Amino acid sequence: MKAEKTIFLTEWRQRATPEQRAALYQYANTSRHSLWQVASGRRGISASKAAEIEAATLAIHDADPTLPPVLRTSTCEACAECPYAKKCGAV
Repeated sequence: MKAEKTIFLTEWRQRATPEQRAALYQYANTSRHSLWQVASGRRGISASKAAEIEAATLAIHDADPTLPPVLRTSTCEACAECPYAKKCGAV
């Protein structure tokens, strides 16, 4: 099985353990309710908060490589449209 490079926030939340989800809330300075709204598409997210989520999931990925990180381009519309992200293949 090929290792995944990244996943969407919805799948990450489903696959993460309760401890990993709690670590994400703490590292990204957010709540379960806020991330549920973002993951379900009910609410948008700023580029800075998307960067915090990415950094948090990368740190969790370092501790558990079986859980891929959530890149900012999959959570933030502005990041997904960024020409620099498109050039480096992050989109």
